[in-house]
Amino acid sequence: MFVVVVEDHHDVLAWLHAAMRRGVLPLADATMFHVDAHPDLGALNDASVIGQPRRLYDFLDGSEYGICEWILPLAYRGHLREITWLRPAFADQFADGEYEFAVGADEDGALKVDCDAPYFVEDKAYSAEPLRDARTLRLVVREDANEALALPPATPWILDVCLDYFSCRDPFAGIPEAERTEATARCGPLPAGGAATPEEADPAVAA
Repeated sequence: MFVVVVEDHHDVLAWLHAAMRRGVLPLADATMFHVDAHPDLGALNDASVIGQPRRLYDFLDGSEYGICEWILPLAYRGHLREITWLRPAFADQFADGEYEFAVGADEDGALKVDCDAPYFVEDKAYSAEPLRDARTLRLVVREDANEALALPPATPWILDVCLDYFSCRDPFAGIPEAERTEATARCGPLPAGGAATPEEADPAVAA
């Protein structure tokens, strides 16, 4: 068994690439079981670095959002075909269910998806236009661990466990209602699970 422990989540990429070179993982169509309080499906604004591992590592190190942008590059290169995300109850970025979408580069060279789920719309990662060099990714989201474990992967798999799953809590838990109302008034409405359209997303992101 190939086991790696890293501090920053995206630092695992170098080890996954090493596992592929050593034949521990296949080069294509693996499944990831992602245990985390966050889906980590952020999209890079420059897809050209993905085919050059050292540039990719440097890019993620220098990105404010690098710790959440490391999974989609694996899908874009065809290394991942499916992800099962086991989420805590308060993590509502995606509702439980199954999603299938393309991951590719848009005309400006940014990494995008063709899924208009609120998470991607809010992150400005959604594109309605055809994507270049697109790959299909299947995302399965479950809150119940037994349900998630009842879905055995059909391909070689990666178990990815982030301790955020155990250490993070609902950011609004325990906050008096008056303070929640004040925060909402100051920041604008916070959409449950994300905004539905780019027009709704812009004010929330600006706040």
